[in-house]
Amino acid sequence: MDKQLTKEDIKNAKQVDLYNNSVVFVVMPDDEAYGHSLGGGDWYHKENYWDYWESSLMLSYFSEITKEEVLSLMDKWEKQKTRTIESLFEDNDRVWFYIPDEWKECFYNEITRVGAKFMDGSEITKESIGTLMGIGKDKTVGYISNLVWYNTFFTDNAAVKVYYDKFKDASDDYLITEPNIKPLDIKEL
Repeated sequence: MDKQLTKEDIKNAKQVDLYNNSVVFVVMPDDEAYGHSLGGGDWYHKENYWDYWESSLMLSYFSEITKEEVLSLMDKWEKQKTRTIESLFEDNDRVWFYIPDEWKECFYNEITRVGAKFMDGSEITKESIGTLMGIGKDKTVGYISNLVWYNTFFTDNAAVKVYYDKFKDASDDYLITEPNIKPLDIKEL
C-alpha cells in the first residue's frame, strides 16, 4: 500500500497541484508525488508525475491551489464519501429528493447499488428517474407530484426533503425547508 498522507504532510509539502478539478497531487520535499482522486480511496504514488510538466498539453489541465485549499477539498471529499442515501435513514423513515437533471445518473447509481425498487417491485432504470422522488427505509422508491410536494410544506409529519445535488456535494444547506416548486395555477395556463 502507498504512503497515506496526513494533514501535516500536506502542510509540509513542497508543492500542491489540482489536476482536471478532480485529482490533488502533493509533492513532498523529496520530490516524490502522491495523488488522490475525488471519490477515490487512498493516496497513491505517482511515479511519472514530473512528465506532466514536460507536456504542454497536460499543463492545461493543472490549476493552482493552496495547501489550505487542498486540506479543505480533502475534507469535503471525505464528507462526500460518507454522504449516502442510506445515512439519511439513521433519523428518517422516508426521504424525498429534488434531483436536478445533471444528478439523475448519480441518483440512479446510488439507489440501484442499495437494491432499491419501485413500490410495485419493478426495476428502476436510468430513464425512470424523475425530478421529485421519494425513497423509504425499506428501499422502495416512488414519484412525488409537484402538488403533493408543495402541500406537504404546510403539514406536520411530512417526509424530510433534500436537494440531492447539495447533499452529494457536501453542502450544509441540503435540507429543503421552504417550497422550492410551486404548482401551476390554473390562471397561468
